[in-house]
Amino acid sequence: MNNSEMHELAIADNLLRQVKGIVREERLVSLRAIALKVGALRQIVPETLKEAFASLAAGTVAAGAKIEIETIPPRVHCRDCGKEEEGFLAACPSCQSIGIDLIAGRELFIDYIEGDR
Repeated sequence: MNNSEMHELAIADNLLRQVKGIVREERLVSLRAIALKVGALRQIVPETLKEAFASLAAGTVAAGAKIEIETIPPRVHCRDCGKEEEGFLAACPSCQSIGIDLIAGRELFIDYIEGDR
């Protein structure tokens, strides 16, 4: 197993724990889908994450659940001119200021799950 696979396996393990908690709280008896929002800078390989999750979820209520992944591109906000731009930039393309903040692209969260009670 390479480092990338280990990365996705750790994320899949954490995801499964969170999903099991939601399933308990919502008293679900089956789970159809899990929708994730993942920032591009997280460097997650979607297929590897899906495979790792499927392997860990075998024999649980989450077995067979479809994982949908929406990739969120990086976005920055310039503190000087206030512009927002897509991309992981070192300087603002509008005013060339280096006073920029990363405002999107590092997310990793469950957007929603679909299941039956």
